[in-house]
Amino acid sequence: MSLSTFDAFKRLRLSEAVTPDGAELRALQLTLVGIVRDVFDCCARHGLTCMVGGGTALGTLRHGGFIPWDDDVDLNMPRTDCERFAALFAAEYGARYWVHVPGRTPGYSLAHLRVRLKGTCVRTREDLVGVTGEDGAFVDIFTIDATFDNKLLRIVHGIGSLTFGFLYSCRKFFHERRVLRAWMAENPALRRAFWVKASVGCVLAVLPLSRWVRLWEWWNAICGSVRSRLVTIPVGRRHFFGELCPRAEMCETREIVFEGLAVRAPAGIEAYMRRNYGADYMTPPPESERERHVFFAPFRPSPPVSVSLTAVAGACRDMV
Repeated sequence: MSLSTFDAFKRLRLSEAVTPDGAELRALQLTLVGIVRDVFDCCARHGLTCMVGGGTALGTLRHGGFIPWDDDVDLNMPRTDCERFAALFAAEYGARYWVHVPGRTPGYSLAHLRVRLKGTCVRTREDLVGVTGEDGAFVDIFTIDATFDNKLLRIVHGIGSLTFGFLYSCRKFFHERRVLRAWMAENPALRRAFWVKASVGCVLAVLPLSRWVRLWEWWNAICGSVRSRLVTIPVGRRHFFGELCPRAEMCETREIVFEGLAVRAPAGIEAYMRRNYGADYMTPPPESERERHVFFAPFRPSPPVSVSLTAVAGACRDMV
């Protein structure tokens, strides 16, 4: 029995879910492009390394932008840059965005950084059980961590990361059990994995979910070297060992065009795609295998700029 539910949730089908299509999906994609532009502008001004990752990197190579049915953006960033970025972006762009930091933002239960645009609406499963009240269109930023050149230490590092990741997942299942229990009735293939993980998570509830996130982050960052030969993305779709790659392949970047916007990509993006999606990554999958997020409210874009400026002017008058 496999207890991995990462891919399953990407293909989950629920009667209450909302799937953006057509003009609504394109409006969401264009909104995400604006977030990407601000993220890369901030990184460029402060000398931070940021690059497209996951399905966003795949879409950039295969389609010159979004995979036509894609509804999110994935970026990758080295840990030291990611920590600096969270503080800098919140300080400079806080009027427009929320920055959700794993293990630190109250009510935020994911293990990667998320930037969300205020004044929009994209509601995920985490928003149904979280308490942030901040459910705008989002860009996910995954941390690139160094690992040890010594093979034995690297194996220990990887096994520890997988262990903490499993414990975090179990604790998260218990945290979301009331929502997930109803979904399992519609998806019986996931029922056994749900009960196993929720049962383990019940025992782990002695610590809050945020503590388990921080423990996993602490372990993933334990190497700390900026010169290690290998790096990985422990919270990525293929976990520690599946994401393992040479530092030069991932942390060195090259320019690529995403939806007409010049962004950075891993220098070894082709190898990165083969590792994550197989040798035929340039061939689109059949419709039955396409990944979509599960949303629970129609996408609501931000209001026109003129409306925002009027609101700002009114606020300024109130302050005088």
